[in-house]
Amino acid sequence: MGEDELASPDRKLRYNRRLFAVVAPRYDLVTRLLSLGRDAAWKRMLLEMLPPDQEWSRADAGRPAVLDLACGTGDITVLLARRYPRGAVLGLDLTEEMLVRARDRVLASSRA
Repeated sequence: MGEDELASPDRKLRYNRRLFAVVAPRYDLVTRLLSLGRDAAWKRMLLEMLPPDQEWSRADAGRPAVLDLACGTGDITVLLARRYPRGAVLGLDLTEEMLVRARDRVLASSRA
């Protein structure tokens, strides 16, 4: 990666899209390896910091909504959907390749 690839927001966006499109098929494995398996604990800690479903529903008369920005392969998106079964969970990501994996993961979890 040269300095010129990140010189402007447009170039940085193109670089990141290319990077994550290539990484997408192995993203979960690489994350697990580089974190020495701690990624699962970090995700649990994230969920523990969020309000319980019952509290959130009382605070808002409507349906709770959660945005998983930079959702990657959707692992946290699935955990959020389980934590907030009455809510609407939306995952967004920069790359189509990540979103395809996230969609597949969400569909598989809904069948489980």
